[in-house]
Amino acid sequence: MREMSRGYALPNHGILMWQARDLVAASDGLAKTRELATEYSSKALEALHSFPECEERVALDKLTRDVLTRQK
Repeated sequence: MREMSRGYALPNHGILMWQARDLVAASDGLAKTRELATEYSSKALEALHSFPECEERVALDKLTRDVLTRQK
């Protein structure tokens, strides 16, 4: 795994990527991830809104919401 973290391709890297993609697509992992992200974002926004409104709070609010709607 060290080579992978440094950006070097492992033997059969392309095949492994496709296999991993197929496994993720066949499971409910992405849906569960989105569900958890929505849940944690809601909790974060709730906590965030306990602070006085300021420029930083507005920026954190926007960031929290944007994370859920970004495409890539």
